Amino acid sequence: MEGDVILSDLVGETALDTEPLPGPTHQPEPEPEPEPAHEHQPGPQPKRRRIAKPARKEYKWSKSNKPVASRKLPIFPEPNYMAYKGLPPKGLYELFISWEFLNRVKDLSNAYALKEFGVSYNITRQELDIFFAILLLSGYCTVTDYEMYWSTSEDCGNRMVKAAMSRDRFRRVKRSLHFGSEPDKEGATPDKYKKVRMLIKHMQEKFGEHFMPEQELSHDEAMIKYFGKHGLKQAIRNKPIRFGFKAWVLTTVSGYVVTFDLYQGKGVGEHHEKNVEAVGAAGATLLDLVDLLPEEKKSLAYHFFGDNFFSSMKLVEELTASGYFYTGTVRKDRLKGNPPLTTVDAIRKKDRGYHETAVLQDKSQIVVRWNDNAPVTMLSNCLGTEPIGTCKRWSRESKKRVDVPQPNVVAHYNPKMGGVDRFDQNTNHLRIKIGGKKWYYPIVTWILDAAVQNAWQLHKKTGGKMSALDFRREIVCIILKTGSLDRVQQHTPSGKKTTPGWEALRYDNIGHLPISRPELHCRCAYDGCNSRSRFHCIKCERAICMDHFIVFHTGTA
Repeated sequence: MEGDVILSDLVGETALDTEPLPGPTHQPEPEPEPEPAHEHQPGPQPKRRRIAKPARKEYKWSKSNKPVASRKLPIFPEPNYMAYKGLPPKGLYELFISWEFLNRVKDLSNAYALKEFGVSYNITRQELDIFFAILLLSGYCTVTDYEMYWSTSEDCGNRMVKAAMSRDRFRRVKRSLHFGSEPDKEGATPDKYKKVRMLIKHMQEKFGEHFMPEQELSHDEAMIKYFGKHGLKQAIRNKPIRFGFKAWVLTTVSGYVVTFDLYQGKGVGEHHEKNVEAVGAAGATLLDLVDLLPEEKKSLAYHFFGDNFFSSMKLVEELTASGYFYTGTVRKDRLKGNPPLTTVDAIRKKDRGYHETAVLQDKSQIVVRWNDNAPVTMLSNCLGTEPIGTCKRWSRESKKRVDVPQPNVVAHYNPKMGGVDRFDQNTNHLRIKIGGKKWYYPIVTWILDAAVQNAWQLHKKTGGKMSALDFRREIVCIILKTGSLDRVQQHTPSGKKTTPGWEALRYDNIGHLPISRPELHCRCAYDGCNSRSRFHCIKCERAICMDHFIVFHTGTA
């Protein structure tokens, strides 16, 4: 449109009357010099790019009487999910709950039981896998007391659970479950979540590793339900979960958890104090999560969406300097420099759909105040008012839904901001119902639910049609059915164990490796082979001769 103000790049532009609003530049830049405070310290250096800028002493706004068009964002690579295509639900689940992870938890739990109870329960990796599967089963097959799964009554007992693990063994595993307790670093802020820090770090790494970059990311808080007594418990009004632990979560629009961290008053992130100093405590939560992104995925031009709890002009400045985009609602007291906009109380009396726009003098940020059912104030460094769209709202006068003008910044914000709410929706109706006495137990089950939800998101992205419920049931059934092999003792005439669900594990093409076990000289599990072998599959736990190892797991010679 002729005369429009267009948002453009920040660096290297000449100021004109219709000067575009600058945004982050993504041209190759020389790497900044490392800070002296980190030169003598081992470990990774700060990964998020920062551009040193003098502190802004004043903000000068100008009211825009012309439409402000949204700038064209840099080309973003399309996500590639081919590596996950064809993987069964159990295979996707093992991307996050891997056997290496179960081995670590097994060792920590056995050591904890020996220290606390004076006896080693000799928990195995397979038992931990079954234990987690029973927890997942409680999300869709709920009973008032988990011991009812082992009931002999026909209306309560669960045959799969009873076949896979005894009730007393489940109690012992639950009692001994432990994730270590990392000692606090000297001079660092004490970590109040150190009892689950190993689990948190593992999932942060795995969530980031399997995140296929998408440009629009949603940042918000999530609540972990907890009603006990603990200093970290929060109470938030008007939330589906009012009491519990608070987590900062970064998700895609569909709800995949990219990374997360738990609120504990003062953060323990590597650069948390610098982030708080730069943008304040609320905005620092986003910068902390950005610092957790994998190195190779951090330099992309992400577009973050946040609500008015996080948004501030300092946060937008920092993200712009780091090469990112941001759009969010903002509180009126966080707009510095008194932008020339009609007050919230006055604009409430205007017609619905009325909006006003103010732009910083250097064109780096834009504020749009729009009158919907209530006034809404938006802050962005990339989205403007053009093109003006429409949205449907109920009209009391007309007694029907009518079209209301809607600025482009609002139209983009509404569908992109709800990623964390979508994650909550996906997990809450299947949330693990088996409780525990340890204060951190709800955090463990919340993270486990998040891992299954992320695995289901990968399934959907590769064209899978299973619902979240069917996906979880498939994982649980395979784990419990294969776990019952060592307890049910169903044998064929040749002495080979069989059970429903075994074929899915055998042919999943994940983690099948031969291991030599000289103490066990057993008959080969391949049908038609009568030889004996000392080689066993580390995952199937079956003796298989090397001549038939590949064909046993693929079905083709």
